[in-house]
Amino acid sequence: MKILLTAAAISVGLCACASEPKEISATPTSVSYEYSSGDLADPSRKAQKYCERQGGVAKLNNVGKADGNSVAMFECEASISR
Repeated sequence: MKILLTAAAISVGLCACASEPKEISATPTSVSYEYSSGDLADPSRKAQKYCERQGGVAKLNNVGKADGNSVAMFECEASISR
């Protein structure tokens, strides 16, 4: 029983990690994430945080597929202060 519970805990942990968007490319003006879910919310949040650190805002540029996962590419555009 103890082994079964440990195996279940490990598989839950692996599932949580697999759905986390993974940064696959980054420059001062762009960032790309690979993700397995069909939801762009998590990669968009990560891109926004990344672009804020670069002094801009994230704008979705393209979505594609690579190795069965989705890839979202964002441009970091200059933020306009008023």
